[in-house]
Amino acid sequence: MKKLILALMLFPFSMLSGQQQSVSKMADKTKPTEEMIRNLDDEERRAALDRNVSALERLWSEDFTVNAPNNAVSTGKKAVMETFIKSGIINFSSYERKIEFIRIDGNYAFVFGLEILIPKTDAPSAGLVAGQTVNRRYTNIWKNEKGRWRLFARHANVIPQTSNQRQMPKEQSTKSTDNSFFSLATAKWSEPYEGPPGFPKGAQRATVSTDAATGGETYYARFPAGSRFELHWHAHAEYAVVLRGKVTHFLGDQVQSLNVGDYVIIPAQTNHGWQVAPGEDAFLLIRRDGAADFNFIGK
Repeated sequence: MKKLILALMLFPFSMLSGQQQSVSKMADKTKPTEEMIRNLDDEERRAALDRNVSALERLWSEDFTVNAPNNAVSTGKKAVMETFIKSGIINFSSYERKIEFIRIDGNYAFVFGLEILIPKTDAPSAGLVAGQTVNRRYTNIWKNEKGRWRLFARHANVIPQTSNQRQMPKEQSTKSTDNSFFSLATAKWSEPYEGPPGFPKGAQRATVSTDAATGGETYYARFPAGSRFELHWHAHAEYAVVLRGKVTHFLGDQVQSLNVGDYVIIPAQTNHGWQVAPGEDAFLLIRRDGAADFNFIGK
């Protein structure tokens, strides 16, 4: 009888100990999951830096959705691959992530942090300029899909320069190059554009200079004969002069025929587009008051 009473007295303590061990095991199970998500996020970063399509296809969900800094949403792994990898928007010489917080909730993991990247080439649709460092806040959402974690959704936005960064001495706020003479004949052209929709296929650009204070570029642009630059707008004013060829310029409600030597001022947030005449490529010299962004109408 005494043994029975003693067993009954000890039974609650044994249950409590079992519960504590169970909780401990659950906590231990959570820790490696967070570490696993951190490693997966870094693996995805390295795959993007290397433009490793097979690795990205393995890491991305079929339903992968991206809300990008260029005010566009791409849905589906295939569409994201076409828009960002095959078009050349993701083509970086350096790409780092600093994870600041991870939260796991059931089959979803949320990663928040900072990205620092340097593009190899210009990507005007995303406001990226070759060699110019970009800081972005980012959120990656990973999903457990039948036992395999895949990147399910992503959002990134560019961190604007602070007022202190903009207020540089005038002698430091001119060009990003020491050259003072530029020739169209010796311009270093980018690879021809293959996408995304809205840009003239085959168009090229050659940077002349970048204002260190505003991020505004001056550059040559070549548009193939018969090509069309669909209606879009920029956050900053734009200025263009025709160097060769003929273009029809759509500016708000106006339609203008521009020939060699013609100059046009495009106010900020004003819809505009270009139609190049057939038979001859058009060459323009373009300058902006701030960093490039492209916001297409209806895209």
